[in-house]
Amino acid sequence: MKCSECGTEMSPPVTGSAPYPCGIPVILDGVTIHACPSCGEKEVEVPGLASLHDALARVVAQKPGRLNGDEIRFLRKHLGWSGKDFARHFDISPQQVSYWENDKRPMGKNAEKLLRMRALLPVGEGDYSSPEESAGALGADELRSLIQRAVAVLDQPVSSEMPRPRRPVENRVSFHESRWMPSGPVGGAGGALVPC
Repeated sequence: MKCSECGTEMSPPVTGSAPYPCGIPVILDGVTIHACPSCGEKEVEVPGLASLHDALARVVAQKPGRLNGDEIRFLRKHLGWSGKDFARHFDISPQQVSYWENDKRPMGKNAEKLLRMRALLPVGEGDYSSPEESAGALGADELRSLIQRAVAVLDQPVSSEMPRPRRPVENRVSFHESRWMPSGPVGGAGGALVPC
């Protein structure tokens, strides 16, 4: 494999941990890292990228406490919505979306619960499907389980405290300029999430 920056042959790959730049603090453990001995460029193979994003969205949607702006933005992007799409779905202005995502104003409790519930529904590959269209592809047991999880989210008490913006997690791996490459089939083996 050649370096995408300088064309030098990359060093043999190593397995390690690397931060994953998805807008929320995540460190992937057990991923393959390729390094350029010449310029320091590192490329990380992320197996099962779609499955990783689904898992992260479920974790964020089910976390206790209020969502911060980075988490709201992550869920919006996971759903495949632009800021205007999000505003349209929630019947608010795009400026309000910006306020939420930049921690300028807290998201209303009901809006937050709806976002969490929508994030728990399956998302088509890059489509803008409605919850009804997404749910139509589920079997009865899967739909029943999904509804139970959604009800659990809606029953969660949500504090009125504004979340503090998170400080970036210090990277365990130094990157000159990162290139993230999906590898393996969706849902493929390899890699694990490490809580930050």
